[in-house]
Formats: sequence, C-alpha cells, structure tokens
Amino acid sequence: FYQRAEIKDIVAYLKAAVSPQDTISLLRIINVPARGIGRTTIEQIEQYGVEHQLSAWEGMEKMLEENQFPGRAAAALSAFYRMMDEISSGVETRPIADTLRLILDRSGYKRMLEEENSIEAQSRLANLDELLNAAADADERQESLRDFLDHAALAADADSVEDKAQVSLLTIHNAKGLEFPHVFLAGMEEGLFPHSRSLDSEGMMEEERRLCYVGMTRAEKKLFLTWARYRRRFGGGQPEASIKSRFLDEVPTKLIEDRSPRRSSNYASEGYGSMNLFAERNQVRESVERTLYTGKTYNSVEAVRQFFGGKAPATPPAAPRQQAQPSKVVAFPGPVKKPVVKKFGPGSYVTNAKFGRGQVVKIEGSGDDAKITVSFPGHGLKKLVAKYAGIKIE
Repeated sequence: FYQRAEIKDIVAYLKAAVSPQDTISLLRIINVPARGIGRTTIEQIEQYGVEHQLSAWEGMEKMLEENQFPGRAAAALSAFYRMMDEISSGVETRPIADTLRLILDRSGYKRMLEEENSIEAQSRLANLDELLNAAADADERQESLRDFLDHAALAADADSVEDKAQVSLLTIHNAKGLEFPHVFLAGMEEGLFPHSRSLDSEGMMEEERRLCYVGMTRAEKKLFLTWARYRRRFGGGQPEASIKSRFLDEVPTKLIEDRSPRRSSNYASEGYGSMNLFAERNQVRESVERTLYTGKTYNSVEAVRQFFGGKAPATPPAAPRQQAQPSKVVAFPGPVKKPVVKKFGPGSYVTNAKFGRGQVVKIEGSGDDAKITVSFPGHGLKKLVAKYAGIKIE
C-alpha cells in the first residue's frame, strides 16, 4: 500500500511539511502535480545547494531572494514556496487528517486525479481515501504526525524487502507475511522480549507471545534464538546479568539444538551457560553497598538461637506456688519441623514482592538456610537467604 505512487507522493508532502530539510521528499513533490517547474530548474536548485552546502529548500529560498530564476520558473517556485509554508504552519498541532486534506486540496493532487476521470485515477483516489482513514485512526489514538510517518516508513520498508538480498534486517512487525530460509531472533531476554512493559499485563504478555510466534514462523528451514548472558542496559553502567526469555522455555526440548560456544557443567543443563564470576561479585558488592541495613545478620539456626539467648535472662525466674497467674516462661527454640520447600536450582524462576520475577543464578548451601543469588531485571543480582527472602518458587 505504502509503495503506491500516490501514497508515496502525499507522504512526501507530509515529510517536507514537517522537515523542509528533507531534500529527497521535497524534490519528489516540487513538480507533482505538474506546476511548471522543469527538470532544468530542479537541477539548478540541486547544484546551488551542493555548492553552498544548503538543503534544496534553503537553496530555493536563497535563489528566489537573489532573483536567479527566469520569470515563469520564479512564479511557479514562489507559488510552491507559499503553499508549503501554509501547509507547514501548525503542522505539528493540526490533526493529521486535516493536514492531508489541506495537501490534497492546495497541491491540486486530488483535482488532478478527478479531472483524469479514469478507472486508474478512481482507484488512486480510493487509496488516498484509505490513507485519510489511517490518519483519522491515528488522530483517535492521539498519535503525533511524526509517529504516523514512522509507521508509514516501517510499513514501506516491509513492502520493499529485497528478495535477493543476502541479509535482511527488520523488525518482527515488518516481517509479517514474509518468509526466509534462515531466521535469527536476537535479544530473547526478559525485559526485551517479552518487553518490560508486558511483564505485569496478561493481555500484553499474550500479544508478545503472539508476536514471538510470528517471528518464529518466518523461518522456512532453520530458526536461531539468541540471548545475551550479560547486557549493558540503557544509559551505560556496568553490565547486568540477563534472564533468558520465558518464550525459550516454551519451545519443546526435542526441537532445540544448543549451539552455545561456551557451556559449563553447572549451568548447561539449566540453559544458563557459563558465568562471569568477576562481574557477578562486582554486582553483588554494589547491591550490598546500596542496602540500607548494615548491622549484624543471622543467617543460620544456631546464630538465631544465640541471638534470642542473648536477649533472654540466663535463668527463668521461679514462680511462687501460691501465685494465681501462670508464670512467664522464656522458651528457647528447639528442633522444629522445617517447612516443605519446592526444589529449585540455577535457572529456576522465583518471584519477590519487592524485586518481581527473577532467575536463580547460583545456590550456596541447602534447605531453608541456603543462600541464593537471583538476577532481577532492572535490579541486578540479589543475594538472599531462602528462609527469609519471601520468595515464591515457580
């Protein structure tokens, strides 16, 4: 749709109105419809711009001021200049559909097709009506004109994918309707795909899952799914451990061939791959430095007993036999039955009320007293004691 000549013409008008510096768009529509600006005049504008390092719009403006065009060309260019200035005025705040109607009317594009009065012209007018409908929908969604143009550019890119190209780089949205022998989906990580904005919304998560399915089914022969163990997030800083996308776990194991160049015996079975222990220690250290509480901690049953023992009297006071009220007794914690905890290991997923969903990276110890290192997207690595961490094992 966006590759049709009439659509490309009107979109070029929009681009030139938003950014007069867009020389390609301006030269496309400077004489469409024909308004008496010939090829020679356009070449003069281009040459002047090159010589003076100016855009076509700036070059045309300067040449008009210097009266460098013959009478007829000067009149046509002046009329075009005034028209574009009128369209550009308020283009960022005016509804997109209204701007399109103004272009179709002031440029004479609609009148040109109506006067042609052919079946082809009627089809082109219908396409322009559909473009108006798309603009009206964008206005209802409160999109800006630049958002609308971005969408048009993406859609046009999908239409113009070269079948014979050795490599095509495009978004999954643009890949709809296309197929390739080999497809690589990169960035299969929690927070990227699925996107971080979808993690708290079941509906958005389903949309991400559907989009992932679209990407996967673009492959005719082989599909490569990749994710980074560590990634430097937006804004720089230290690399953070990544969590592989939940969508990877939904692919049947029998269909997967692990092509990871580096695998360790500890994590290969969990799909995590080798760990950068230096980066892990650094992130744990940074996490500790951000923790507000710096007092002594008690991470074992024996330490907790010692803590309560220090708070209690050495010997419980004996109660008089004749006292009616029961005496106060300090009870020291004895052996208790440990709660049943789901088994989990590196690669398992857990949720925490404060940090959200994360992936277990390492486990030290066993049972309730185990210390687990968890990578939470957006929070980095957190070292927690299983008993007191308030985590839910998935």
